[in-house]
Amino acid sequence: RVGNIPADFDVASFARNAKSQFMALQSANDARDLDRLRDYLTPDMFESAREELQARGDTVQATEVFGLDAQVLDVAEDADQYIVSVRFTGSVREQAGAVPEDLNEVWHLTKSRIGSGGWLLSGIQQTR
Repeated sequence: RVGNIPADFDVASFARNAKSQFMALQSANDARDLDRLRDYLTPDMFESAREELQARGDTVQATEVFGLDAQVLDVAEDADQYIVSVRFTGSVREQAGAVPEDLNEVWHLTKSRIGSGGWLLSGIQQTR
């Protein structure tokens, strides 16, 4: 189900940029690049990512993404920010030679209504 999307919202461009952000986040996570992760995540999501990286220890991760697709589901706003929900589908593999796992997640991207900050990942919903 697709929610509210304003007529003047550039869905195709947003989906394209969301896919780029998805891939950049995977790359930064694989590289354990906290500075780059901070550029893409809200403070709460950054803390979660930092904890996951610590828990991963020295395990090498090289995420491969197959058939990534992004669908804008909803565009909303509140007093402070814009919120866009995007469903990502495809498959991912975090270890070479492993069987790819299905990907079906809804990412909630937020952007402050004030200032010039970019879109930040504020939440991920698994939609299995």
